[in-house]
Amino acid sequence: MRSIRIIGRMPKRRRASWWTRRGGYLLVVAAVLATVAVVIAGMRLSPTKPDRPVTISTADWAPYVGEDLPGGGPLAALVRLVLAQQGYQASVDFTTWDLALSRARQGQALAAFPLVASRERAATLLASDPLVDFEYVLFRDTSLSAPDVDEASDLGELRVARIAGYDYWPALDDAVGQYVEFDTSADAFRALAEGAVDLVAEGRVAGETLLNSPELDLDAARFAPLDGDASWLRSTESLRLFVAADADGRRLIEDFNRALADVRLTPEYRALTSSLASEKSGQTVRLDALDGSPVVLQNEAGETLAVLPRGSSAVVLEWPEVFGVTASAALPTRVKITSGPGRGKVGLVDLALIEMEG
Repeated sequence: MRSIRIIGRMPKRRRASWWTRRGGYLLVVAAVLATVAVVIAGMRLSPTKPDRPVTISTADWAPYVGEDLPGGGPLAALVRLVLAQQGYQASVDFTTWDLALSRARQGQALAAFPLVASRERAATLLASDPLVDFEYVLFRDTSLSAPDVDEASDLGELRVARIAGYDYWPALDDAVGQYVEFDTSADAFRALAEGAVDLVAEGRVAGETLLNSPELDLDAARFAPLDGDASWLRSTESLRLFVAADADGRRLIEDFNRALADVRLTPEYRALTSSLASEKSGQTVRLDALDGSPVVLQNEAGETLAVLPRGSSAVVLEWPEVFGVTASAALPTRVKITSGPGRGKVGLVDLALIEMEG
């Protein structure tokens, strides 16, 4: 399996402000992932008193794990909960996927998670029982004709984006001659939007979460998984925890799997994993006009992109620079619509139409 390495990152489009990326996105996912805090606060298990501090390594991959997600994300909360049954008090270190695995392999971290099992990883690491299952898919640009992939060999003629640190399923690896590798999923989707690649291999829920977040200034409705049930087009995989393949690691994995089996029977497990079963569509602001007229979403030229019903939800991608300084009601504010018929569209609305939620 070979990859064409993209040096550096793709040129980025206009990015959201620091407040929006760090604070606004937290509000978007908090509504869905609030169960994390509830579970931690209301545990009904009786864990051994955590008295041994350890570090576990992972990478940002919303909605599963993320430095800006409540509790580090539902899978971070799940792994900490399981390790607590073993007498560990785990703190989560966010880095890259490759470094997370390296730290677990070298004993610099107790474990790395959540990742899929592969032959390469099995050579130096031990994998836990599944934490949760997810679906890998191939995202395409729906503004273009769908590529013809009736046979696995057809994928060898296409430019398929691979994310650094990911391991994909064997049928895809066998079908793709050369991947085009990107540092992040965001870079890969920007390349897809710009026509630099034909497909992006990513988890369905993770891809949809990213496309609907302020991290990407793209129209989420423009992208969708490629249709088809062939083994080279999609695969259901398990996310696991990995430890070093030594005697201590074997004991740790055995204990972890026993504790995980107990946790799986609890309401806490169902609460944490159910938040990953559906698409994320949080609400940061509500759009409404005081005179009762519809909300108009425009582009920078003032042309109408969509007429939205009152009460439509949106994520603010960028506040006007004078926000908080003047009280002008004619300031265009860049938003991504997250509900209703305009869902996924990006454009400008008057600041006066924005009502804060919560």
